[in-house]
Amino acid sequence: MAETEPARPAPSVSAQFGVLLLVFLGSGLLGAAVAEWLAPGWFLAGVAGLFMLPMSFMVGLVFWQGVAIIKLLFRLPLLLFRRGKAPAASSFDIPPGAGVFVPVSLSFGLVGGLVIGLMPGGSGILAAIGWGGLLGVGYGFAVWQLAQRG
Repeated sequence: MAETEPARPAPSVSAQFGVLLLVFLGSGLLGAAVAEWLAPGWFLAGVAGLFMLPMSFMVGLVFWQGVAIIKLLFRLPLLLFRRGKAPAASSFDIPPGAGVFVPVSLSFGLVGGLVIGLMPGGSGILAAIGWGGLLGVGYGFAVWQLAQRG
């Protein structure tokens, strides 16, 4: 008989708030720094870099909850009409679907890279799109992993 995994306690509210603040505000600073590196001196590139990752975070949060609701709707009949032992309730449940942060962040990174790459005198459009996509995937993966850990 397999043993169940012990319930994971919820992280403290102050730890969650600190991580959210770092993920949201820190990502804007990182994006702005990359934009300045790829297209030095261009205000529009700086604005695109400043907003591309925080916007992907906000849109990713909405998509994550949407995926969680859809998965719940598909599992609801099974949960309501299942006979037998109910699953053990844990003290801290993370909604499913946090993986949506990766494609959402990739999309915003590519669009931000396109805007940054269109600035004359910069690194070029392909380099900016490549760096924007790489930054988006890395950021999306990091946020996904943070979401999985609560």
